[in-house]
Amino acid sequence: MTSTDRPVHNQEARYRGGVQARRPSLSKFAGRYVALDLVTDEVLADAATLPELAAIVRDRGLKASIVRAPREDEPVLVGFG
Repeated sequence: MTSTDRPVHNQEARYRGGVQARRPSLSKFAGRYVALDLVTDEVLADAATLPELAAIVRDRGLKASIVRAPREDEPVLVGFG
């Protein structure tokens, strides 16, 4: 099967030009630390401080990435900055 007769899936067509950054909606968690599911980016837990959230993630045994949700007045820095 060549690339011309291979079926094109929607996701493949959408990202053919490059990698798209995942951007979960975190506006209702502005200024808080959130634990995101590694696959779906669903918010699993949130807390006011990083140590609080780390304890929650550890106690629940969550497999998650932890980020701080920016407030609306904060710049979002991306790249090598």
